[in-house]
Amino acid sequence: MKPLLGLAFAFAAVLVGLRAAEPATAGSGLGVTLLLSTQYAHTDIFYHTPSEFPPAFTRADEIAPGQRLDVVVIARGYAVDAESQANVSYELTIHKPDGTTLRLPNRVTISEKKRVDPRHLLFPLNVASFSTNPGDPAGEYRFEIAVRDEVNRATVSDSARVRVSDSADPLPLPADTDVLRFLSDYYLRPRPRLALAALTAFSQSPYAQRKADGHGTLLGFYDRVLIDNPWLLPQFLTRILATKDESERRILALVLVYAKRNEPNFGSDLPRAVKNALAAARKETLPLPSREPTVVGQLDLQWGAFLASGRFTPITELVAVVENYLPYRGKLEEFKKLAAKPKAMPLEPMKDVLLSSALWSLGSNAYQQKLVRYYLIGIERAPETTPAVKSALREALAWQPKENPSAPAAK
Repeated sequence: MKPLLGLAFAFAAVLVGLRAAEPATAGSGLGVTLLLSTQYAHTDIFYHTPSEFPPAFTRADEIAPGQRLDVVVIARGYAVDAESQANVSYELTIHKPDGTTLRLPNRVTISEKKRVDPRHLLFPLNVASFSTNPGDPAGEYRFEIAVRDEVNRATVSDSARVRVSDSADPLPLPADTDVLRFLSDYYLRPRPRLALAALTAFSQSPYAQRKADGHGTLLGFYDRVLIDNPWLLPQFLTRILATKDESERRILALVLVYAKRNEPNFGSDLPRAVKNALAAARKETLPLPSREPTVVGQLDLQWGAFLASGRFTPITELVAVVENYLPYRGKLEEFKKLAAKPKAMPLEPMKDVLLSSALWSLGSNAYQQKLVRYYLIGIERAPETTPAVKSALREALAWQPKENPSAPAAK
């Protein structure tokens, strides 16, 4: 049940050293980091990874018209009152390329009368979001913040810039792009305007010929991308209307039917050829999300959602499968020893198969991807994690490829 690629990769354009076990001495001077992000898992990345690992954040340098941009302001060196409470907020001004400005009517709270350890970075209680409206100009937007520490009356400022592109239209993939690598790396630097071209390229690969239940990673990926970027849906519909390629039409139909699985009338107003493609996709055996999966494709859905977003929830869903199916460990071997086996594998040995698949995928991806590894370490250390699950996660974290058992694990 390998996700789209089995390659290690490095973080690109990442802020490193943002968090340490022992940050600067409290009160040493208010400082801030302004992060303009389309990496919507920033809260998960900060709170669900152990404190000794720097969170892997990527700055956005360009967005499409209508695309959401999150304004993340992280404070350090702030003061606390006699009750160890911090009170930090900021004002936001956005300078548009036409010379006009936008100002939030109220201050944005980073921390308000909350007990904190002043040695630690202060992640914002509220995250402001920005997107352009129809008629807003393209070009460079400058975000300027003035951060106020109410405890010691200190104020600091910072600014960052992002470009709003002229169009939200799909972009072609750069020459020689490895589409599987692009999808695997996507959450590190989300580029939704390339998502449609990547799907078109994927439809021409041998992988596209798999049955629908073998496309769990792809379906989970595009489901999450379309949730995060609803402005992309019309582009996908335009493409399925235009394409004459049967393989591309089928893959687009599978993606759209899965993304709109809770809307049975979706596509009823489209031309006959597209309605037929959507109807054929609905007849295929789509893997559907479940806390008690019965096929490997349902596990792959979670990996697709992770690769599209970097969110913590897909990893916790996979760990929940491990916890639920640990009691069935060994049932496959018992089944193999039966003298007379039924034609279909019973549910208990199948759960053992899925347990092994979940642990393998967690281990393999933790070996390759730092964020998966950090999430699993955080879960393993959590006091609410049961001893049996802790043991299973330690097993996954020790995973190394069989073809090179001496290779060091990712750190």
